[in-house]
Amino acid sequence: MAATATALHPVAAAPSAASGTFPSFNTADMPSEDSSFLTMLQYLPETIIKELDLDGISRFILHLLTEHIIPAVLFAAAFVALYNLGLVASRVIWPPSAQELHIEAVNLLKKDTAVDDTCTDGSSDKRTEVLKLLRAAMAKDPELEVAYITLASELLYGNDGKDIDQALTVLQDAKKRFPKSDEVDKLLVETGAIKKWGKSHGKMAEAGRFPL
Repeated sequence: MAATATALHPVAAAPSAASGTFPSFNTADMPSEDSSFLTMLQYLPETIIKELDLDGISRFILHLLTEHIIPAVLFAAAFVALYNLGLVASRVIWPPSAQELHIEAVNLLKKDTAVDDTCTDGSSDKRTEVLKLLRAAMAKDPELEVAYITLASELLYGNDGKDIDQALTVLQDAKKRFPKSDEVDKLLVETGAIKKWGKSHGKMAEAGRFPL
């Protein structure tokens, strides 16, 4: 029986505990079948590690990182950087028109709720960019009436009405440039009403319910 167990489990031929190799238990006092089985179990972790070839797995992971993942990440980062640089360069070489600046500002107003008429954060980066674009459009084309209207509206209703004095200045300038503009007149009426009675009375003043 012992010979059969040894044939079935070659690891049983490993040094016995009597030689000091396996101090955790003594196989000399056990039947040969049990001794062979326990010896096999003690060698099992080492056998599994050898079969897994951890060195090979480590080399594969390292190869994957250095040859594929890291280059792909660097390529993506370089592409984004070049794309943004191209956008900046294109604006310098081919500067946008006043109409394009106004459209860009309006698109920002539509996309970002932080700069709509409920905005209370005067430090909003998007709102600052919108105001900058609108002023740039007015500087590029002082006769672009819609830029004055959009800027005055944002100053009047954005930032919780704290920029109403700036809105009034823009509207007074617009009134000089566009004396027959109905939109400018309406905003002037609303601005006067808001300065007297608050934001909620602007539309009512426009409708003639409050004297100015």
